[in-house]
Amino acid sequence: MKKHFTKLLGAVLAIALMVTIIPAQPTQAASKILPNKWYTFTVNGTKKNSISYKVPSNGYFYIQVVPLYTYHNGEAYQNDTWYIPNITIKHNYKILQTYKAYYKDGITNSQKYSFKKGSTLQINLSEAENWKSTYKIRIVHKKPKYFETETNNSKKTANPIKQGKSYTGLCMKDDTDYFIFKAPSSGKYKVNAVITQPETDHHLSTSVNKGTTLVSSKLIYAGEGWKNISDGYVALKKGQKLYIKITDGGYEFYKIKVTKKK
Repeated sequence: MKKHFTKLLGAVLAIALMVTIIPAQPTQAASKILPNKWYTFTVNGTKKNSISYKVPSNGYFYIQVVPLYTYHNGEAYQNDTWYIPNITIKHNYKILQTYKAYYKDGITNSQKYSFKKGSTLQINLSEAENWKSTYKIRIVHKKPKYFETETNNSKKTANPIKQGKSYTGLCMKDDTDYFIFKAPSSGKYKVNAVITQPETDHHLSTSVNKGTTLVSSKLIYAGEGWKNISDGYVALKKGQKLYIKITDGGYEFYKIKVTKKK
């Protein structure tokens, strides 16, 4: 009896293993794209297209989507009011932007972004049920001279800047940018800043520290031009440091510049 029971138990376990050990179904890998090149894809219903972009260098970039043509229930759709309804941009699993791309608009641009070299961005696109759409996509990557280098969100990772040069940054949502200026000689120095997008209605918060001591804290607004954010000139000995902080952005471009009093 014990022998028969052992055989029966072995058979049951073997069947259980056959049932439970099922090979994992392969998942569709994200399509990897390079900067400044057009790619064409087709999105079929709610099954999403997943596109991956690895940031190749410092600078900033944005995504362009062009809807080309679409089918509804298998038939070509001629009306120009159609659009791709779901475009989602993610970084480190965080959703940065969700938007639509309309056929009649031609090119639809995303927000502009700046991330550390080697960071990976994921772009997901999907349609409505029974719609099949073909589109082009491109990531425009630009590398202006004297542009901030991410990640510079703390004093320890602040970007070094030099006297007399204008440096450009992009302050995204939930972003903080730090810069550090080391006086090449003793004297009085001032820090100026400007938002370079006059069409925006946002502002930026700025602060200037001499070492650990707060010198000034100011808001700058679009359209007001260059503004002194250091409360005039700050006396520095050779080697002393100024820390400049820019935050509270809504995807604004700005410039900063340190000059010495003659």
